Amino acid sequence: MLLEKQIKQDVVVSHYNSSNLLVSEYNQLSKDLIITFKNGGVYKYDKVTATDYMRFEMADSQGKVLNSLIKPNYAFTRLDDVDADALALKIQAIKLDGLRSFQDEIKTDANTLGEAEGFDLVLAKRLKEQLEIYFEKLN
Repeated sequence: MLLEKQIKQDVVVSHYNSSNLLVSEYNQLSKDLIITFKNGGVYKYDKVTATDYMRFEMADSQGKVLNSLIKPNYAFTRLDDVDADALALKIQAIKLDGLRSFQDEIKTDANTLGEAEGFDLVLAKRLKEQLEIYFEKLN
């Protein structure tokens, strides 16, 4: 699942909450897709169409799309391995930032709703919705 996406010049850098993938980099000009795996392996897939990249990036499971769409249809090159631990730490930081934002949002909602009639019911529903969204992102 996509956690964070940044565009730097013509390169889309995305971090994932995935059992196998950490990061993808998609060059919008050359159409090359570089994927870094949790074991530190790095692969470059050549000339991936923008449509196929979007399918990969937005999928519930990047691994499934990688195996069913990218690997069978695009030539690849294995690049030098990287320090996956450093990337995993960045992903943990992204998740923690999401949790902090969630906590701040709940505090704001509680303060806003604190004066409203039916506060307990409204707060309980809001908390339930936010928890479902947050834990869906973690899984």
